[in-house]
Amino acid sequence: AFWRTTSELMDSLNTQVSDNALDLASQTAHAVKGSAANVGAQRLAASAARFETACHDGDQAAIEEALHSVAADFAAVREHLARS
Repeated sequence: AFWRTTSELMDSLNTQVSDNALDLASQTAHAVKGSAANVGAQRLAASAARFETACHDGDQAAIEEALHSVAADFAAVREHLARS
C-alpha cells in the first residue's frame, strides 16, 4: 500500500507544483509525511514537512529544492524497502 499510495502522491506533487497549485501541494505533502512516518521513513517525512512549509510560505526556490529532496528521499526509501 505504501508504494502505490505514495507513488501516486509523488506524481500529484509534481503536477501540483507545475500547475502552481500550492494549497493542494501542501495537502499532498502532508499526506506523504504521514505515509512516510507510518513506515518509519523519518528522512522522507522530514523532507515532506519542509516541502509543506515551503508551499505555505510560497517560496518558489524552497519549493523546488524541497521537491527535489522529497523525490530523492522517496527513491531511497523504495530502494531500501525493496532490499528488505
